[in-house]
Amino acid sequence: MKPAASPSASSAAPSAASSESEVAAVARPPSRLRFLLVVAGLLGIVLGAAWVASGSLLEAKREEMRRALEARLHALAAGRARAVATWADGVAELGRSLTRAELVRLFVTETPLAEADPELARALAEERPYLRLLLDELAATHDFRAVYLFDTEGGLLLSDSDAPRPGRDVVTAIRDLVRSGGGQRFRLPGEDPETLRLEVLLPIPQPQATGAAGDDPAGVLVMQLPAMPVLLDLLRTPGLDLPGEASMLLFDGGGGRRLLAVGAETTSLLDGRDLLPPGPEMVLGRIGGSEPAYGLAATVPGTDWRLIQWMNAAAADAPLADYRRNLLTYGVLAGLVLVLAASSWWWSVQSRHQHALARQYRRYSRDIGRQRRLLSAITENLPEPLALYGRDGLCLYGNPAFQRLAGVPAGVSAATLQENLPPGLRRALDRLAKEAGRSGLAEEQGVEIDLRQHRRIFDLIAVAPQEEIGEAVVVALRDVTERVLRQQERERMIGRTVAALVRAVEKTDPYLLGHSQRMAAVARAIGTALGLEERRLEMLRVGAQLSQIGKLFVPRSLLRKEGRHTPEEQERMRKHAEHLRDLLEEAELPATVRLALGQMYERLDGSGYPDGLRGDAICLEARILAVADVFCARTSPRSYREALPARSVLGHLWDHPERYDPEVVGALARLLERGLLSQETGGAGRQPRNADSSDLASEPA
Repeated sequence: MKPAASPSASSAAPSAASSESEVAAVARPPSRLRFLLVVAGLLGIVLGAAWVASGSLLEAKREEMRRALEARLHALAAGRARAVATWADGVAELGRSLTRAELVRLFVTETPLAEADPELARALAEERPYLRLLLDELAATHDFRAVYLFDTEGGLLLSDSDAPRPGRDVVTAIRDLVRSGGGQRFRLPGEDPETLRLEVLLPIPQPQATGAAGDDPAGVLVMQLPAMPVLLDLLRTPGLDLPGEASMLLFDGGGGRRLLAVGAETTSLLDGRDLLPPGPEMVLGRIGGSEPAYGLAATVPGTDWRLIQWMNAAAADAPLADYRRNLLTYGVLAGLVLVLAASSWWWSVQSRHQHALARQYRRYSRDIGRQRRLLSAITENLPEPLALYGRDGLCLYGNPAFQRLAGVPAGVSAATLQENLPPGLRRALDRLAKEAGRSGLAEEQGVEIDLRQHRRIFDLIAVAPQEEIGEAVVVALRDVTERVLRQQERERMIGRTVAALVRAVEKTDPYLLGHSQRMAAVARAIGTALGLEERRLEMLRVGAQLSQIGKLFVPRSLLRKEGRHTPEEQERMRKHAEHLRDLLEEAELPATVRLALGQMYERLDGSGYPDGLRGDAICLEARILAVADVFCARTSPRSYREALPARSVLGHLWDHPERYDPEVVGALARLLERGLLSQETGGAGRQPRNADSSDLASEPA
């Protein structure tokens, strides 16, 4: 809000006008003839001095501009070369997860042997859909044009579903890579800028090989993706590139050396065979017969490409011509300013400026005073404790709420305030202030402190503000004792309710005795193996315990029936999922638990119930509960069969990846293999065909 104009400010205007008129009246101008002679003399002196100094000034300016241009071209060429190398190596890194996988190495190594071994051919045929799924996922996730697996002779072994047929140039490049025994290769095939693509060739080591440079590869992984969108971003920087500048990438492709030229507005693909590229030092040359230009090159690390940065010579030298023209102009203007305006104009402006600054400082002082009063009113009346600590952990200030927390009267010193804090709180605040002083932000939740014969729980946060307020840390406290106690009581009530429902279900169906507990243990173990955080693991445990309560509404005769159910009875049994969802609709349970329980009987191919959901529409918690439920149910006895071995149940889960999440099944297999599940939930797990435990451990998500 603009401050209102003061009477003193308005009254100062006539006095300033009268002062200016007085100065004008005192400073009488000289006669016209004398004025013209003085101006002509000063102008002649300035022009003569400019003429004499122009030679050395122009040479110095030319050298300065050359050094600056060379530094700029070097910085642009080196920086963009590193950026291109980082991009290419980043794409290569995406494929290394496949080349390092032992399953991929075995597939590439054993495929050429399959013609003489029918058993091996059948085993490889079972692996091909899974490997193709990996290639499809890699291509879809990163917008690759194609992903291929080749043998060392350039024979195509496998590709993603949408990959076009590879060209002969790819086969030639693969054979060259194998013969040279080198590492990864990068190519940029394409007939024009629109079809230019990045092609990454990664050797696939032999199984159990170390992957060293001297090892013969078992095959080659080839990845292709459109190159121009990324290269345009890397070689063209709006706002940074100057007029006349162009970035060029020199590479092998299309039968010879090719040159991708990216200017401010145009992009072209040129023949680079006749181009003599500049080196690491700036040279003057031509680009395809065009105008002369300054150029400088940098090697793209890890490739045989070169990044060439050009600057049109006319555009680069234009400032020098402008500088030459300006020398005389500046000299004349300098003389005129010095002679005609220096004294009277400068001091007049300076005086007005000082007065304006004084008025502005007064306004700032009033604004600062108002802000301080406002800040004081906020901190003094804030119900939450607030303190200001030094970054050495010493208390500098505490608001009234903080003083009441310390049990001291208002107005005591900061040292006394800190000494009277309860020991536990003093140590916590000291630790928090020092941590915030180092990292800028620190917080602790649920800190229990003994306050004068009773215990309270606090959330603490410390922030190190900007340097404008000095080396200080703001510490805020919030008493959350009542909220924590209410939450704990609510969790105890939920736990008791869950336990009561589980006991009711187990009494209804004796075959479900202990099922919920075993299922909760298995689900939590799988979630831990998948790296889920503690909150989600607890949701899995609660969901597993509640998973069977819908069967309370299923007739007991149907639950305890000896033998298998008829299709009609199976349909009635499936109603327990709807009963469960209806029962939980109004329950005070986390939304994650309700969602997981409502989807645990769904299957990835849509064959589940009650809603027939598919794929990613089913949350991860529901997929884990589904696998845990099937595993625990089949490893337990039923009226119509004995308990099945864990190996058999795991085999069933592996055989149906269209229903059960392979990643979840893999986690269960690893747990059984390592003996991390008790015998009550089954024995050691059976590994999938043509894979071992290391394959499962390295299986991509």
